[in-house]
Amino acid sequence: MIGLGISAATKCQYCALFHTEMAKLQGATEEEIEEAARYAKSNAGWSTYLHGMQTDYDQFKKEIIQMTGYARTMHSKR
Repeated sequence: MIGLGISAATKCQYCALFHTEMAKLQGATEEEIEEAARYAKSNAGWSTYLHGMQTDYDQFKKEIIQMTGYARTMHSKR
């Protein structure tokens, strides 16, 4: 499924066909295949947006580290 997502993001029709058929061979449903493609679309879209807006990487990294740190703290309290 990772290969399928990468194939979709890089727009490689050969890879997309191969990884789609391999996923089906291993039991992936059409819904799971579509989900992998949607995730690749979302990820590529966010990357395009962040680059287009020239988002400061260091600030972005700081916010992500802060957010995941908070999530870890909340998760460990369960």
